[in-house]
Amino acid sequence: NLLIIAKLRDTGGTINAKLRFNNDSGLNYSLRASIDGGADGTNIDDTSNQLRATPVAQTQYCFIWVWNQAAFRKLGRFIEMSDLSGAGTAPSRIEGAIKWQNAVDAITRVDIFNDGTGDYATSSSIQVYGAV
Repeated sequence: NLLIIAKLRDTGGTINAKLRFNNDSGLNYSLRASIDGGADGTNIDDTSNQLRATPVAQTQYCFIWVWNQAAFRKLGRFIEMSDLSGAGTAPSRIEGAIKWQNAVDAITRVDIFNDGTGDYATSSSIQVYGAV
């Protein structure tokens, strides 16, 4: 099992965080997610799992749990929270389930890449914890 914790800070442009395992960019990812407790939406046959519905220019915190058994599809759960400015604005959250179709390899590499208009700030971080 893996726990992935990411703090993603923007440099002024937008962040559109996407998750990929083992550098696999094939159409092997699917997800189901809801924004702020709303109706579920899905992405299927995608090249990554998108951790945010729309690009934002704000700090994002992501917690991702993945079942990482080599002979099975990788199923996981994630929560993404965005840091909106000021106490008068509630934070945004996205919760969902993810799938990586690979049923041969265990996850040995985790990438959270950005295809927004900005870059990750140097204070961004990703931590990956594993347990048997």
